[in-house]
Amino acid sequence: MMNNISIKTVYLLILLITLPLHSEIRYVSKTGSAQPPYTSWLTASDSIQKCINISSFGDTIYVGNGTYIEQVFMIHGLSLIGSGWDSCIIDTRTLSYPQSFYSVTMKDSCTIEGFHIIVTNTTGGIGISCRPGLNDPIYFYGEIRNNKISTSWEGISISNSYVTIKDNIMSDVQVGIDVFASGTTVLDSIYNNFIFNVRDKGIGATLGARAVIFNNTIKVIGDLAKGISMPSNGISKVYNNLLIDNTRRGYGITAGHPDLPYEKIDNIVIGFNEGINANSNRIVRNNILLNNSSGIKNIATGQPNVKYNNSWNNGTNYSGFTPDSTNLSVHPMFVNEDSLNFYLQMYSPLIDAGDPSILDKDSTRSDIGLYGGPFGESYKYLDFAPRSPKGITASIDSNNITISWLPNTESDFHHYRLFRDTLAGFIADSLSLAAELRTTIYTHPIPKVDRLYYKLTAVDNQKNESNLSEEIGVILVSAKDKNPFVVHDYILYQNYPNPYNPSTQIAFRLKELGYVKLSVYDIKGELVEVLVNGYKESGFHEVSFIPKSRPNTPSDIASGIYIYKIEVLNSKSIPVFNDIKKMIYLK
Repeated sequence: MMNNISIKTVYLLILLITLPLHSEIRYVSKTGSAQPPYTSWLTASDSIQKCINISSFGDTIYVGNGTYIEQVFMIHGLSLIGSGWDSCIIDTRTLSYPQSFYSVTMKDSCTIEGFHIIVTNTTGGIGISCRPGLNDPIYFYGEIRNNKISTSWEGISISNSYVTIKDNIMSDVQVGIDVFASGTTVLDSIYNNFIFNVRDKGIGATLGARAVIFNNTIKVIGDLAKGISMPSNGISKVYNNLLIDNTRRGYGITAGHPDLPYEKIDNIVIGFNEGINANSNRIVRNNILLNNSSGIKNIATGQPNVKYNNSWNNGTNYSGFTPDSTNLSVHPMFVNEDSLNFYLQMYSPLIDAGDPSILDKDSTRSDIGLYGGPFGESYKYLDFAPRSPKGITASIDSNNITISWLPNTESDFHHYRLFRDTLAGFIADSLSLAAELRTTIYTHPIPKVDRLYYKLTAVDNQKNESNLSEEIGVILVSAKDKNPFVVHDYILYQNYPNPYNPSTQIAFRLKELGYVKLSVYDIKGELVEVLVNGYKESGFHEVSFIPKSRPNTPSDIASGIYIYKIEVLNSKSIPVFNDIKKMIYLK
């Protein structure tokens, strides 16, 4: 039986023999005179389909700016080139069924590029469909690149085709890219695509589909949504993809059949219920799992094929098996996780810690994570200071003051510097330096002064020093009861990062035990989400805000300015503090 490569070779030879000797360049424009055969901008067709109807195999059609409200049926061997997704639009939302359901139907040996395709998101609506029919070749070949597809049920649907899908953007879709093969093995290259606000699957491969999926960015928002879903009886390779959920309800990389070999290498999976499922047949290498309920989970008996990964800050980092020493659970030291900058800092423990049989683009041993391996990037490692210490608190007994804070987790962290003075807002310098220490607690006897104020910095092995922490004060003599107490003013801090995507941290400090309501509103004052609604102890508190779908709306909140407000009642239900701050969400 002829294998797939042989079929492809023979088919390409047939194409070369049967290609027409002359191919035309044709034009579509809102300003042309619509004179066939549409071979100049002056005589351009006013309709994409009219131009296609007089075209032949090998022709190229250039489409000018404008909105084209029509369904497009391509012919074999056609290149359809739009002027760019910002200004060249195919919109089928107002067309009657079935035109509203399929915006572009692609044929064999076609290229489609440079369009914004808008299709109804009702069940069945597809942006670009590429499916051989009864009278078509067994396989389709072609390329779908540099398009934007929005509000569709499926962005791109491919069946029995050798199609390259690259550099596309899809948003507000049920399924981003769906690859299907009816009993045959089909190879698709899917890379450099950005797929956002997915309600079911970012990239799905079903039945006999075989896909190489790499360098894609996928954000899911739906309950039980999947970032990448593997076929039930095919072989796929999944490299260097960034998958984001942050609701802990979905599934990062899943597979339909437990016994088939899949390769999952150099991916980052963030915020899912289950990050990556593994067993002895699935190669799971060089991945980073972060903030998932479950990082890497073995779904079969025996030891899974899992090595050289970093599962960090998940509910369970590794489950169903005992990870060997090549698998890590360490702070990855990204340049800026909050802004989705997942380059590794200098001295990250993930540099050159990946599978030694896999090389980076600079021919060194592979890094663990998004930019490692042959599909990754070569870049300069930058050395940043540690983050500022957070959560500083104070307690007092009859003889001592104890200051404590949350630990830094950077691998190159070395020590803290604690500063102390009797004046609020003091300058942290050598004169106010009280201690240098490696622990997160500092105790000293109560001195004979009225009050003390404290703040901290963190220092790494290279002597890079962080910004100062917040300041905390201790009043040692009270005018009323002569008992010392900690200064816990009410503070609502500015969120960080700001602007943000996909999440931000909102911190506040309470002077005493109180009932706290912390809410987020849009710029019109409509409630988006209540983040805190209950009693909180005195001291520092921090919560995450992750934008997500509002009730009865199909997508998550829009980019723009939002307001967060804190209201505090004391133990007697008397209002004691309220404050409002602005933050910016960028999609």
